Amino acid sequence: MPKLSADRVKEIGRTLLIAAGAPADEAETVARHCTSANLVGHDSHGIIMIPGYIERIKVGHIVPGAPWKIVQESATTSVIDGHWGFGYVANEKAMRYTIEKAQTSNVAAATVFRQGHIGRLASYPLMAAEAGMIGFGVEPTGRHNDGCFMAVFKVDAFRPLAQFKQEVADFARYLKDTPPAEGSPGVFYPGELEAMREADRRANGIEIEDKTIEVLTKLAGELGVAGKLGL
Repeated sequence: MPKLSADRVKEIGRTLLIAAGAPADEAETVARHCTSANLVGHDSHGIIMIPGYIERIKVGHIVPGAPWKIVQESATTSVIDGHWGFGYVANEKAMRYTIEKAQTSNVAAATVFRQGHIGRLASYPLMAAEAGMIGFGVEPTGRHNDGCFMAVFKVDAFRPLAQFKQEVADFARYLKDTPPAEGSPGVFYPGELEAMREADRRANGIEIEDKTIEVLTKLAGELGVAGKLGL
């Protein structure tokens, strides 16, 4: 499998999305999130997702440049309509808004719906959905309709921030001091493995499967950017 730098992976995704009709800023956001997934080892949500997003643009399941609108709001909660835009874009805008709101009200939550699909279904749930066994994220029309919920809490509204940080650090050390099971490389706290993978992949490149390179190369040719990308 070839190894590509993070910048190269992001540029491929960004260029393909722009060629498919996405605004430059949205293409940058989506490509950055996909590259970040590759960097931390979540390759199922990385550059491999770009062809699927472009296919959904073609059939109208994702609408590049879709407006972002707050449709319901209370003192601490907001409901946001992504209008079938890219999920990464709607989530990022909603997160910024939710954080800003939390800064003034100490706690805030947001729900985003009607946004583009932002994950990759494994083969079994996809098969089950097609068979009508499950229906989450799938409308009767067949259009992808995934949403998300996020909550932001201002820690120092509930307890001293320094004390909270100290207790988190103490708990992390407690976990790291746990004797590992035989054959185990050690005990890792949430996000630690991802941080290790990111450091390695930023330094040594991201492995991209040959099949994924083939699909991206074919797509670049169809969109007329093969020469620009050197694919």
